[in-house]
Amino acid sequence: MGRLAQRKAAYEEVQKASRCVGADLHELPFKKLDFGETKVLDLFYNADVAVVDVSIQDQRNPLFYHLGVRESFGMKQNMILYNDHTPGEAYSIKIACSSYPLSTYKVNDAGVCVVTEPPGMAIVSEETVESKQPLHVKLKKFLQDVEVQTKAHMKEKFLTDLRKAREMYTGEELAKTLQNFRKRLDDPNIISGDVVLSMLISFRDIQDYDAMVKLMDDLQAVPSIKFTSTPAIQHSYAFALNRRNRPGDRERALEVMTAALKKKENQVPDILCLCGRIYKDKFVESDYTDMESLRNAIHWWNSEKVLIRDS
Repeated sequence: MGRLAQRKAAYEEVQKASRCVGADLHELPFKKLDFGETKVLDLFYNADVAVVDVSIQDQRNPLFYHLGVRESFGMKQNMILYNDHTPGEAYSIKIACSSYPLSTYKVNDAGVCVVTEPPGMAIVSEETVESKQPLHVKLKKFLQDVEVQTKAHMKEKFLTDLRKAREMYTGEELAKTLQNFRKRLDDPNIISGDVVLSMLISFRDIQDYDAMVKLMDDLQAVPSIKFTSTPAIQHSYAFALNRRNRPGDRERALEVMTAALKKKENQVPDILCLCGRIYKDKFVESDYTDMESLRNAIHWWNSEKVLIRDS
């Protein structure tokens, strides 16, 4: 099989891997990238991942230059492909671009584009070793790893931006800014337990209890989201319901706490104390006539003290 046909087979493997992970794939012709067309450069420099085939020798220097530009922008998720057709050349490329992950490939006698181990890269042979692993399988693993790293980066950036906003703004300006952060939580790449807890704490600090309750109600309406049942988040939810104190809120807060306390690991001082606080607020709200709430308040505060003493 000719070298052009082999490169086309490798591109089909890239397509397969992209479909497997649900990634949008853009094929960028070398001539347009080398010419510097604005749209092509923008796509290449800003892509989450760049998969670059350096099998053609005359294209390598320009391609490595553009990869360097990507890296200068902080876009470090790049994969180099090379058609393993010239003995010894793959190892030279590996040495020249040691900072990039490299996948060498070849179409075998069965017509399958597989990963190879060229001489110098393979441990057990002086000749190129054809593995049985199709190229798209290795690429899929690479893309999946990148997806995890990208999500982690996006989440960390969100938390960093949130911390900066809390330091820079106060009052109404901070309240408006937090609502913008709330909209960013619609991105599934960002949503997680620690991000939600940080948002709840941020809303709590400006006493926007309604925003806390609405955020939790929205999240709990999504069956696939499980982290809302963690003790810290449930505590924040019940706390917000108690402070917002719309009709039925304190009853809902007690339901949240009662459900949480069914798990032994949730029987912690903060939750027990909050139960006592909710009943105490109900007692005060009744003009000190709701004696059952008073008894329950005393019960939960005593339970919290016993837990602390026994821990």
